[in-house]
Amino acid sequence: MRVITTIIVGLVVLNAQRVEQHLIKARNEVKALQGIMPICTWCRKIRHDSGSWQQIEEYVRAHADVDFSHGTWPDCLSKYLEGTEP
Repeated sequence: MRVITTIIVGLVVLNAQRVEQHLIKARNEVKALQGIMPICTWCRKIRHDSGSWQQIEEYVRAHADVDFSHGTWPDCLSKYLEGTEP
Protein backbone atom coordinates (compact mmCIF):
# COMPACT_ATOMS: atom_id res chain seq x y z
CA MET A 1 0.00 0.00 0.00
CA ARG A 2 2.88 2.33 0.81
CA VAL A 3 4.35 1.88 -2.68
CA ILE A 4 1.05 2.76 -4.35
CA THR A 5 0.72 5.88 -2.18
CA THR A 6 4.26 6.91 -3.07
CA ILE A 7 3.56 6.43 -6.78
CA ILE A 8 0.31 8.44 -6.59
CA VAL A 9 1.99 11.27 -4.69
CA GLY A 10 4.83 11.24 -7.25
CA LEU A 11 2.37 11.47 -10.14
CA VAL A 12 0.50 14.34 -8.46
CA VAL A 13 3.76 16.25 -7.92
CA LEU A 14 4.87 15.60 -11.51
CA ASN A 15 1.51 16.83 -12.83
CA ALA A 16 1.68 19.94 -10.63
CA GLN A 17 5.18 20.68 -11.99
CA ARG A 18 3.94 20.32 -15.58
CA VAL A 19 1.00 22.66 -14.90
CA GLU A 20 3.33 25.20 -13.29
CA GLN A 21 5.71 25.06 -16.29
CA HIS A 22 2.77 25.53 -18.65
CA LEU A 23 1.54 28.56 -16.67
CA ILE A 24 5.03 30.11 -16.61
CA LYS A 25 5.37 29.63 -20.37
CA ALA A 26 1.91 31.11 -21.01
CA ARG A 27 2.63 34.08 -18.73
CA ASN A 28 5.89 34.78 -20.56
CA GLU A 29 4.14 34.67 -23.94
CA VAL A 30 1.42 37.15 -22.98
CA LYS A 31 1.93 40.75 -24.06
CA ALA A 32 -0.76 43.19 -23.12
CA LEU A 33 -1.67 46.53 -24.60
CA GLN A 34 -3.24 48.73 -21.99
CA GLY A 35 -3.93 52.35 -21.27
CA ILE A 36 -4.91 55.07 -23.71
CA MET A 37 -3.27 55.27 -27.14
CA PRO A 38 -3.45 58.59 -29.00
CA ILE A 39 -4.59 57.75 -32.53
CA CYS A 40 -5.18 59.98 -35.55
CA THR A 41 -8.82 60.12 -36.57
CA TRP A 42 -7.96 60.21 -40.26
CA CYS A 43 -4.97 57.93 -40.87
CA ARG A 44 -5.14 55.77 -37.68
CA LYS A 45 -1.45 56.31 -36.84
CA ILE A 46 -0.47 55.97 -33.18
CA ARG A 47 1.41 58.85 -31.49
CA HIS A 48 4.32 57.83 -29.26
CA ASP A 49 5.32 59.70 -26.11
CA SER A 50 8.25 61.10 -28.11
CA GLY A 51 5.79 62.74 -30.53
CA SER A 52 6.57 60.47 -33.48
CA TRP A 53 3.78 58.64 -35.32
CA GLN A 54 3.56 54.99 -36.40
CA GLN A 55 1.05 52.99 -38.45
CA ILE A 56 -1.34 51.14 -36.13
CA GLU A 57 -0.45 47.77 -37.67
CA GLU A 58 3.26 48.31 -36.99
CA TYR A 59 2.56 49.48 -33.45
CA VAL A 60 0.35 46.52 -32.56
CA ARG A 61 2.72 44.06 -34.26
CA ALA A 62 5.59 45.43 -32.12
CA HIS A 63 3.63 45.25 -28.87
CA ALA A 64 1.59 42.07 -29.28
CA ASP A 65 1.98 38.67 -30.89
CA VAL A 66 -0.38 39.39 -33.79
CA ASP A 67 -0.22 40.08 -37.48
CA PHE A 68 -2.79 41.63 -39.78
CA SER A 69 -4.62 40.38 -42.82
CA HIS A 70 -6.31 43.25 -44.61
CA GLY A 71 -9.63 43.09 -46.31
CA THR A 72 -12.42 45.45 -47.22
CA TRP A 73 -15.67 45.68 -45.35
CA PRO A 74 -18.52 45.30 -47.87
CA ASP A 75 -20.13 48.64 -46.89
CA CYS A 76 -16.82 50.49 -47.44
CA LEU A 77 -16.26 48.71 -50.75
CA SER A 78 -19.69 49.72 -52.07
CA LYS A 79 -19.13 53.35 -50.97
CA TYR A 80 -15.68 53.33 -52.58
CA LEU A 81 -17.07 51.96 -55.83
CA GLU A 82 -19.80 54.62 -55.72
CA GLY A 83 -17.13 57.30 -55.34
CA THR A 84 -18.18 58.44 -51.86
CA GLU A 85 -16.04 58.45 -48.74
CA PRO A 86 -16.59 55.43 -46.46
